[in-house]
Amino acid sequence: MDAVTLSHKELPESFDGYEILQISDLIEKTFGSEQNVLINLIRKQEYDVVLFTGDYIEDDSDNLIPLEDLLKGMPKGKEMYYILGDKDENNSITPLVSGNRFYDLCTLYGVKPLYPGQKITKNGQSIWLKTNPYPGITEIFDGNPSQELIDAKKAFDEEYNTTSDPFTIEVSHWPTDIDVEEDFVHDYVREF
Repeated sequence: MDAVTLSHKELPESFDGYEILQISDLIEKTFGSEQNVLINLIRKQEYDVVLFTGDYIEDDSDNLIPLEDLLKGMPKGKEMYYILGDKDENNSITPLVSGNRFYDLCTLYGVKPLYPGQKITKNGQSIWLKTNPYPGITEIFDGNPSQELIDAKKAFDEEYNTTSDPFTIEVSHWPTDIDVEEDFVHDYVREF
């Protein structure tokens, strides 16, 4: 596990020493029986929130057993959020609703979708975790987010946009490269 310490002059004082555990790109890997090696390593860490940041499976796979084993063993009592990666439903936001295999599995173990973002408050001060999903081409052409996701984004944006200088951490599996993305992708990402 690698540790990175970031400092920022505008970080709210209450979040000095706040620790985020990021777990990404497991791609169906197993670490010991039922992920016990990884789970024991996680239990030794000090952290405040867990961010699962995608690529839980191989492309087009249905094998969620390694992810489920990990989620089953995660320590209780910590906030946990997830986003999807390019191998998981093409990092789309449209499947972040009941009935989707990732949504249903993560919800079962108390891991919430991060889209569109999350305000975390500590001692009256807040930081904002905000997603920046890049859409899959199939999402742009073949589907739109549910009304539930549209409403969630609208509510989040209203609160976020009325906050004075919100301290924001972008959470993304694969950040959008605004210098090379097509106009239709750029417009879609900005809308959703």
